Amino acid sequence: MPQRALRSLSLLLAVAVIGRQADAVVRTAENGSQSGDGDSRLEITAEVAGMRGELILVVTNKTGRAQRLTARLDLGTEAEMKPAGMVDLSLPPHERVVRGLKGASPTGSHYILSIYRERRLLLYTHAPLRNYAGVAPSGSLTLLSITSPRETRHPDVARSTPAASAAASAAASNDNFVPPPEIQIEARLLAAEKDGSSFVVAFSLSSPRPISRTTLSVRLGKFSDTKTINIEGMTQVRVDLPETIEEELIRYRLTARDGRLLLEGDLLLSQLMDNDGVLINDIQLDRPGYAAGEVAHLTMLISGRARAGYRIEISARDGQGNTFHRDQRLVVPDQQESLQEFTLPLPDPLTGPVTFEYRLLDAASGLLYDSGDKDIPLSR
Repeated sequence: MPQRALRSLSLLLAVAVIGRQADAVVRTAENGSQSGDGDSRLEITAEVAGMRGELILVVTNKTGRAQRLTARLDLGTEAEMKPAGMVDLSLPPHERVVRGLKGASPTGSHYILSIYRERRLLLYTHAPLRNYAGVAPSGSLTLLSITSPRETRHPDVARSTPAASAAASAAASNDNFVPPPEIQIEARLLAAEKDGSSFVVAFSLSSPRPISRTTLSVRLGKFSDTKTINIEGMTQVRVDLPETIEEELIRYRLTARDGRLLLEGDLLLSQLMDNDGVLINDIQLDRPGYAAGEVAHLTMLISGRARAGYRIEISARDGQGNTFHRDQRLVVPDQQESLQEFTLPLPDPLTGPVTFEYRLLDAASGLLYDSGDKDIPLSR
């Protein structure tokens, strides 16, 4: 994302960047949720960490009311997760709760934490499993095992997997119990391809089975947009944001073709700005000017990381608009360096000015991270 775009968004939002967990995919909150002081930020924050072979759950209730919730935990790698268990939570108002989790150990590199209230997804976090270094937990909770699936009353949305009779009876007796949804959603904030100074939110939706003619509704202040999509495996949809952004809370709803709610939540722009992504901070040349027939050496200064790697596409055109050079490079996850070098052979004869153009895209989805251009100075 271009630096000018980041600066303009920060000015338009006029909000401080709130505390957040780096590398988390997305957090979702129940639509319309409000904290006790009227702030429309997320009302629940939570994370899972490891400490000396044990799992630690940290949950903060930001509201002025008690919360009765159900949480599901999955552990594994970033690409493959296995269920670890579920647990009921009782949170006092305006309180941070730190508990140990019995029944599972901190295995794998990542976790997914899904928290529900009254049959609604309240929070979804997919993040690295870090070492815990905070205050000692005050007590522990036991994860109920999850083994065999059963259909819920919303089969298009979710399945629960109670295991032992204790887990099944707990689920039956707890009105707040909601099984995890089959549909997973991920969001990224990207620079718009048309000018690099406005923004799009790119949603990635996935489902183990096709769901046709779903409707994604997005609202940001007075702005709203609706997309009709078919979810087949991993499906991408982009929503162009308005040029003037006065709020930072994006609310979305995904509904089935018969009107049933499949998924809903809130996204904070300030969190999306820190999600997965790369951008070019500067492009340096090896000489102050070039003549026709010479070779220009360009060095890109790149910041950020992309979990799936990224692709760099470059091109150059002369003063008549003719493209005389194209190149691309795939940068895999374990070879993401801050410097990327390219050579640009200049034709002879050459009509100036020469414009060097670039695009950075996600290697897996093709989503645009950054784009721009730079003039190549010519010697007289």
